[in-house]
Amino acid sequence: MLKRRVSMTTSSTHIQTVGQGPDLVMLHGWAMHSGYFEPLIETLAKHFRVHLVDIPGHGKSRDYPYLYSVEKLANEILSALDPVMSNKALWLGWSLGGSIATWIAAHCSQKVAALILVASNPRFVQQSDWPYGIEDKTLQDFLNNLTIDYEKTLLRFLSLQIRGAKNKRELLRQLRKQMQQLAVPDNEVLNGGLEILRQFDGRNILSQLNIPVLMIAGEKDTLVPVKAIEHAAELSGAVKLSVWRATGHAPFLSDPQRFTNEVKAFADEIVA
Repeated sequence: MLKRRVSMTTSSTHIQTVGQGPDLVMLHGWAMHSGYFEPLIETLAKHFRVHLVDIPGHGKSRDYPYLYSVEKLANEILSALDPVMSNKALWLGWSLGGSIATWIAAHCSQKVAALILVASNPRFVQQSDWPYGIEDKTLQDFLNNLTIDYEKTLLRFLSLQIRGAKNKRELLRQLRKQMQQLAVPDNEVLNGGLEILRQFDGRNILSQLNIPVLMIAGEKDTLVPVKAIEHAAELSGAVKLSVWRATGHAPFLSDPQRFTNEVKAFADEIVA
């Protein structure tokens, strides 16, 4: 049975905490919310005290009056976690959430024991010294489609990312339900998240981190090329790389059991 959940909104950030054990903070991707992690929670809560964060402007963290930047988002999240988390935590960031977690690891190391970066490119957009990103036009087109029809665009995108999942039809039904439960992020938030993906560069951070890092990548990811994660893993000797075949941008949805097993094994290695 799933342990009691505690929900809390501090300032403009909503956090749901469940389970017992070492702290595990989970940050979702751009235009999403923490509900997409739901298939993992019952298992993870048996081993961790899981903090599900709705990044400001997303999900239940609707009221966010500030200009978007990775620094402001990170500090807002840290302030919201202060009442419920006093020790170093394992931070898991998916896509945009990985950028935020990486920034926190660099600037607030006393809060971070290790990182798990899921489909998170340290430099999302291509440039001359990093050809492993995607074209800026791809991100802009995605944003444009989100503002026209959020649910249809996101569902189409996620359906591509869970190809190979054994229960794809049921999974899509659950994803549609998750989308319909919460309001769509404002255009200002969507634009702000896009700008972070355009501007954030975590390569130097990764090269200087001295904490364990697990990178999980999907071979069929259409947003973060697997070569990007492979080259990012080479930036630091502290990185452990896990590449999933026939999996896209949301590996934890394609195979929740494998994903939770890898998170638990990585955490056990840190303790050992």
